[in-house]
Amino acid sequence: MELSNQTTEYASRVGTHDIDGIIFPEFVTERSLRIVKDYEIRDDDVWISAFPKAGTHWVGEIAKLILVDGHKEKIDRSQMSHPISFDSYLTEVSISERAKKWKSPRHLNTHLQEHLLPTQLRQGKGKIIYIVRNPKDSAVSMYFFLKPRNYEDLSDWNRFIELYGTDKMRWGSWYSHVLGHWKKQSEYRNLLFLKYEDVKADTRAAILKIAEFLNHPLDDEALERVHENASMRQMKKTYRVAGESNFGKKAVTNKIGAAHLLRKGTVGDWKNQFTVAQNEVFDKIYADKMAGCGLTLQFE
Repeated sequence: MELSNQTTEYASRVGTHDIDGIIFPEFVTERSLRIVKDYEIRDDDVWISAFPKAGTHWVGEIAKLILVDGHKEKIDRSQMSHPISFDSYLTEVSISERAKKWKSPRHLNTHLQEHLLPTQLRQGKGKIIYIVRNPKDSAVSMYFFLKPRNYEDLSDWNRFIELYGTDKMRWGSWYSHVLGHWKKQSEYRNLLFLKYEDVKADTRAAILKIAEFLNHPLDDEALERVHENASMRQMKKTYRVAGESNFGKKAVTNKIGAAHLLRKGTVGDWKNQFTVAQNEVFDKIYADKMAGCGLTLQFE
């Protein structure tokens, strides 16, 4: 892999770089991408994959809770990570190295495009849950996640929404990310494709679907424990929410996860952010990019 000169100037101004045409945060490196590609997958690995701000941690929490029958105190919180593609970040040892020592079953998060996933995972070893959220709500959530960092061109909503869905957005285009997984799912023996809005509308049904995929059936009591402990109310007691970090107005202790990890989690919140004109432009681009793919998403 080689750094591209086409968008290097832009990328350098927002703490990112371009690797093979995809804009990555500066702590995703060519080295870390190679490590992920060749990563040794365990048979009982559970990978949660999504474009940023699509419910990665929520679905990941559901999967963790299922495997402990809803007893959240049995989850090993020391085996939590940023996306595995991050190189040495916050610590001297990369997440990929630390995860090699984790007890099974491991739960690993990734925001990588389908073609950059571990080769063994793509060949059917382990399990992968892909979660997609409608791009309007994802865009709003990602904007408020990045805004406190004051990245140039990303702290202004008008500029941000122009970039979202293009190759100049962090982690690349939402369209190429989602459609890359959607179109390849028939080639996987080990992939569950979920829609965020479906999980939100009937969480119990989604829990049972994930449990079946993980070959871990739940009795009625375990189902209720998972449902309760995966609620937004309970999640906010465990994970950092908007404002609860060094980037926000107050700091918190005894909570896990990256800054601003959880916000509202609602469907249709984009209506509070998009202007009429922005929505019309977005709809035209969405219709063009998604034409004929067969994937339909709920926006409200």
